[in-house]
Amino acid sequence: MFPPIELNTESKQSNGRTPLDTPTHTSDTVFSQGLEDRFAVEQDIESPPWPGRTYMIRNRATDKVLAREYGRLVLKAPADLATCGWHWTCVEGIGGWLGFQETISGVYLGRDNRGGFRALATQHKDWEFFDARRHPDGGYQLLSLHWLSRMRMAVDMRTQGVVETALSGDDGDVSSLWDFVQV
Repeated sequence: MFPPIELNTESKQSNGRTPLDTPTHTSDTVFSQGLEDRFAVEQDIESPPWPGRTYMIRNRATDKVLAREYGRLVLKAPADLATCGWHWTCVEGIGGWLGFQETISGVYLGRDNRGGFRALATQHKDWEFFDARRHPDGGYQLLSLHWLSRMRMAVDMRTQGVVETALSGDDGDVSSLWDFVQV
């Protein structure tokens, strides 16, 4: 027979079992990852826009995020997104056209009929129709419906405004590649 195992009486519970090694205290420290680190997009982490999923939409050249702040469409650095709506849910509309609805306000991204874009429409109609075209260098072109043609959503690098540009021609001072980071 084996001799009985003697338990340390200081760590013995009332039921006679020895407790597991557990910490004697807990910590209130919470490590939160900054948005810059959390959404650092590498070439191989892109998500294709797909209906029912929610994204952060970021311009590749500026690393700024498409956001809605005080009713205006703006580009913001990831560290400055605390006061903005920047979650865009992809929806599918008539004819398979995509739309992007900002989750806080419920409005859709769309053309403003002045060569730019806005986020004001409460319904997904023609001016809020988009097609996402994958670019061979990575990222996507966001194409909006304009009569019988498509226009690119781009960033004017001089003004940092979101503008529409024709599909043909030299990009010059615009950046039209976007990353979709699923959130």
